[in-house]
Amino acid sequence: VLKAGNLFSYVITVCDESADEACPIFPGPAKHVHMGFTDPSKIEGPEEELLARVRVIRDSIRDAVEVFCRQEPN
Repeated sequence: VLKAGNLFSYVITVCDESADEACPIFPGPAKHVHMGFTDPSKIEGPEEELLARVRVIRDSIRDAVEVFCRQEPN
């Protein structure tokens, strides 16, 4: 459960490089890691194609975070 005042070791952002909004700020000693991925809300096309492309993005994020976790010391 996230509460105000929680401290994090790492904050991973996954917004694309052309994000229109600023990422939230996490004060404290957290190391910021950015992993840019396509914004699923910007994808257009038929519903089946959208779902397939969103799943690819989801899986890519999961894979990247898993690789990061295996490489970083706890």
